Amino acid sequence: MLVRMSIPDEPEEVRVVEFELLPDSVDGRRFLDLMHFAGAELSPAVAALRLAAECREREEDDMAGFLVDFAVVSYCRAFLSSSVRRPLGENIEVPAQFAGIHEQVRTYRNTTVAHSQSELATTWPLVVTLASEPGRRRIWAPTLTQPLPPGVVGEFQTLVEAVLEIVETRAEELLLELEAKIQPPVRLRRASMIDAFPAELERDFTARSHRRPIPTRQTIFWSLSEPSGES
Repeated sequence: MLVRMSIPDEPEEVRVVEFELLPDSVDGRRFLDLMHFAGAELSPAVAALRLAAECREREEDDMAGFLVDFAVVSYCRAFLSSSVRRPLGENIEVPAQFAGIHEQVRTYRNTTVAHSQSELATTWPLVVTLASEPGRRRIWAPTLTQPLPPGVVGEFQTLVEAVLEIVETRAEELLLELEAKIQPPVRLRRASMIDAFPAELERDFTARSHRRPIPTRQTIFWSLSEPSGES
């Protein structure tokens, strides 16, 4: 696959960039796993926690809670088993000083976010008698939720940022090792843009796909804008 792209530092020059596929190997798969952990799970968790902090400053507590729960799911997903990669815990070790908050967040995910079975989210069966309506009872079933306290969220953010740094460092080490092995005259298979990124319309969107450890394709779904009705 050949792509022409402008180089920012050389605005007048246009170069041709050739894309080839990284050969399948144990280190190559480990590198891709680490990059996936960083890009699809840990970085989104960090971004969500930073946005949650901004929401708390604006007293948008509900939105902050939603973002923290997203970060919890995203972080914990990296440590769960998958049919296409090993869990992050088999690639790196969480530093001992974060063991407590790591387990606390995983427990919160299991009992409260992924499943509703802890008292942190409880719906109360109340019977209320209003002073304005003596002798009449009404049923009220409010749901009271306890989000992660700010102090715990702060520890969680420190944990995620530390783990992300470890993952990125390890990925960089593997990157250098892999690049040393693929220098010319090693021949690699050229990537095909048409074969690798088939296009479908949004009406055909589905999440029932299964990626490979070494990817060869990724469907891109296109949205068609609605007619404006203007002539």
